Amino acid sequence: TFSLRSTEYGFIIIVYLFCIIVLHITGKCCNAQLETTTFGQGNGGDLLIEAADRVSLDMGADIFAEVKGTGNGGNIRINTASFFATNEARLSNSIYSKGNAGDIVINAGDRISLGQNVRVNNGILDTGDGIGGNISFNTGSLFMTDNAAVNTFTFSKGNAGDIIINARDLVSLDTNAQVNSFAVDK
Repeated sequence: TFSLRSTEYGFIIIVYLFCIIVLHITGKCCNAQLETTTFGQGNGGDLLIEAADRVSLDMGADIFAEVKGTGNGGNIRINTASFFATNEARLSNSIYSKGNAGDIVINAGDRISLGQNVRVNNGILDTGDGIGGNISFNTGSLFMTDNAAVNTFTFSKGNAGDIIINARDLVSLDTNAQVNSFAVDK
């Protein structure tokens, strides 16, 4: 089931997968994207993905929520057993003007695996003004390798969001993997 609902300001995109237990988004030939973006005044929409087995991003695939006008960013929430991202996939929540970024939450009961230049970014860009959103991982184990990075930031006024990792079994960062939170006031 794929649902697109209009709200007062933005859209809420909801993807529920019951019969098909894998959501695989690949950018191999088409720069695959799942996004919610607001260009004018108003809040961004939320993006919710629920998949019983796993969610997989590969080959530059993007999931993002952005506000390029004035307003607060929507939230990105993924609920699944396992989340895999590799080959320059990106999960991003960004504010380009005045407003606060939404949160990125991944609930994966078994594992979260980020590799090969994957970026999970949440923040306020230099043209923005607001508070960065949080990134939360709730999982059995978190594996990050091969230059994967998780970043909260603000390049403007305001604070960067928090990075919260709740892992029942293991957190492993290897081969230049990074977890960063920073603020740069211009």
